[in-house]
Amino acid sequence: MKKVLFAAVAVFAFGAANAQEIKFGAKIGANLSSASISMPSVEGASFTIPDNKMLVGLHVGGFAEIGISEKFAFQPELLFSMEGSKFESSSVEDFGGITYSETSESKIKLNYINVPLLAKFYATEKLFINAGPQIGFLMSAKEDSDYTFAFEGGETESESTSNEDVKDQYKSINFSAAVGAGYYFTENIFAEVRYNVGISNVLESQTVDTDFGSYTFEPEAKINNLQISLGYRF
Repeated sequence: MKKVLFAAVAVFAFGAANAQEIKFGAKIGANLSSASISMPSVEGASFTIPDNKMLVGLHVGGFAEIGISEKFAFQPELLFSMEGSKFESSSVEDFGGITYSETSESKIKLNYINVPLLAKFYATEKLFINAGPQIGFLMSAKEDSDYTFAFEGGETESESTSNEDVKDQYKSINFSAAVGAGYYFTENIFAEVRYNVGISNVLESQTVDTDFGSYTFEPEAKINNLQISLGYRF
């Protein structure tokens, strides 16, 4: 990924030096993000991977379009992006003839400053395609959660948290690859759809205590994000 970023910077320097025209713009839109999670197996301990649900967020920011030729441009952006995922899990167990159930729901809210570095191609005068690497800098990480433990026909216990700070569980930098397309309705106003595919693991290593001892493991989660934007080019 570092090589990709260095290459993107080189393209930026080349594009700026040979730019036919530089235009600026702003954009705002919706995020539809989710996290693909994988959990390593640890001898003596088992972990349940919760069902992953989509989280709706917002992105807003600006960009510079640096013309290289009639068809090609380089487009660096600076975006504030609200990403994350929802998770749900449930299980029913039998312990000595006593049945109990556990259910949990959580919402992970990650706020990033993203810097996409995109190559832009105009297929027609109004239709464009773009692609390139993106680096994200984590600004905050909050979690909302609800947990319920119930014995069949008996006592029920529940616990909830709201906006719990979990930033120490997440890595400060996230790498992804972006690909998208858009259309200019006028010379200035456009709409765009973009998909950001997570490349790097956003989770830090974690240590859990079980009946079998204490274990440190390396969970993996990659953020994928569909963006729908409306923008204005000055």
